[in-house]
Amino acid sequence: MKDKHLLDSTDHYLSSHLKKYLASYAEQKLDGSTEDILASLRPRSFNHCLTIPVYNESHTFIESLLAKLDSAAWSHTLIILIINQPDSDPNTTQNQALWSTLATLRFTSSVPTAPHNFFLTLNHLASCSSIIALDYFTERRKLPRKKGVGLARKIGCDLACHCIHQKILRTTWLHTSDADTQLPDDYFNQTASNSSKELSAAVYAYTHIGENNTVTQATALYERSLHYYVEGLRYAGSLYAYHTLGSCIAINTLAYILVRGFTKRAGGEDFYCLNKLAKIGGIKQLTGDKLMIRARKSDRVPFGTGPAVEKILKNSDSLTTLTTYNPLIFWRLKKLLLSFDDLCCNKDTPEKWLGRQPSEIKTALESLQISALLDHISSQIKDSTSCARHIRHWFDAFKTLKFIHALEPHYPKVSLQEAESQLSAGFETQKITKAKS
Repeated sequence: MKDKHLLDSTDHYLSSHLKKYLASYAEQKLDGSTEDILASLRPRSFNHCLTIPVYNESHTFIESLLAKLDSAAWSHTLIILIINQPDSDPNTTQNQALWSTLATLRFTSSVPTAPHNFFLTLNHLASCSSIIALDYFTERRKLPRKKGVGLARKIGCDLACHCIHQKILRTTWLHTSDADTQLPDDYFNQTASNSSKELSAAVYAYTHIGENNTVTQATALYERSLHYYVEGLRYAGSLYAYHTLGSCIAINTLAYILVRGFTKRAGGEDFYCLNKLAKIGGIKQLTGDKLMIRARKSDRVPFGTGPAVEKILKNSDSLTTLTTYNPLIFWRLKKLLLSFDDLCCNKDTPEKWLGRQPSEIKTALESLQISALLDHISSQIKDSTSCARHIRHWFDAFKTLKFIHALEPHYPKVSLQEAESQLSAGFETQKITKAKS
């Protein structure tokens, strides 16, 4: 059961929380020029908003965005581009070329398109949409290396929150994607049809596309492994069974401010943000048209798709022998999650409950320092609902992943193909049945 009451609120409730968030937790890296940015947008109003962090990209993705903005489904849309660069990278050539291209764009507009200090506002009257680009790549404006893309996403979404507070933007969703991602025509319609106040976020379906080469093959393998992991979590009954790609996320505005926005990290900001969001509301897997992500090598982040693909390419055998988590781990995870229900129903004392777990499960849980959780349940928790909520918050997406890693010595990795086959069969194959016994 999610904390639904947190998201079931009035406009006044949202407004008061927005005011507090913007005063205390929103990024202050707009150099005190927030009002100038808002003033450049204020003659307009928008129904949708999309934040895209951009680092060393060519201008070609802009053409795709402009084509979308010409469609009726994308009218009244605000695009926020955070042109960013870590302070560890001295070469600004690519970002500077993109900025120069943006500065020369001429949209149909009632005011001249021109740079304003560190931001550009490009108006596109044909669809009543605008693109705003912010400079976080020149020497004194670069982002700290360790905060990278997480900080870039937060800056963009925080600016969107300012726009919502000022009634410039009217939406319940904050969308974020990446420059290497092609977005479908029904992109905003997919979230509009899933506006339940019980949802904290939505995740779009996606696939990787590219030329028929080893990079595309390696990316397709990695994508399969991501789907396998999420399906394994879903089989186990985990509340954290969703994809965590920054390209594919939309966030309920109230939920965003309640969790204080994106985590400021150079990678994994999507994982940690969704981990927080899952604790206060549901995360919906959307089923509309897929987002198309370009398969490519990338060193923009320390981990994620780019580094994973690079690792696959370095091992020439990986294209045929890629291994992944043993399906038995997800079977064990399912048993553990069901066992947590017994703990909350007071069928055993917490100490006896832990003692009844299989030895490898007990060892894995002890490595996660479960004793602190059990002590808290013994001394503070008085009812099963509070117990279940506390366990859900403790055994979150991060601890679930650590638990899975802790079981790997007992359940060695298997080939991706074998893992997919066993999972799709619902763990009913003879091999799995024997292993259980």
